[in-house]
Amino acid sequence: PLEALAVQVSVAGAHERVGAVAAALPLALAAAARAHQLNMHSVKIGSLLVLAALHLARALPHKALGLLRSLLPLILSSGRVDERAQAHFLLAKALLQGAKVPEGEASNFTSQLPTSRA
Repeated sequence: PLEALAVQVSVAGAHERVGAVAAALPLALAAAARAHQLNMHSVKIGSLLVLAALHLARALPHKALGLLRSLLPLILSSGRVDERAQAHFLLAKALLQGAKVPEGEASNFTSQLPTSRA
């Protein structure tokens, strides 16, 4: 099941990269649901990152931001470096597309972001 779900996420990501949002959406949703049932964190993270990118492609930055905010603790605790980078990239993209952080949660939100060590 792990290999099949990983392939499904890869195919969904490929569809997303070429702009086939309608083809990628059911694949990403099904992979996320199955990964959640089987407690496969790595596949779940990958599928939800693809789903966030699909929300951005559909001009729904508020949905992408909400998804990323709920996913960030899992990514920071058990995500790979490339997944962390992709999450932060998508987060920045969502904010640039106009997603708003709720007023009372701005300090919580910024505390989850990495700080520079300059």
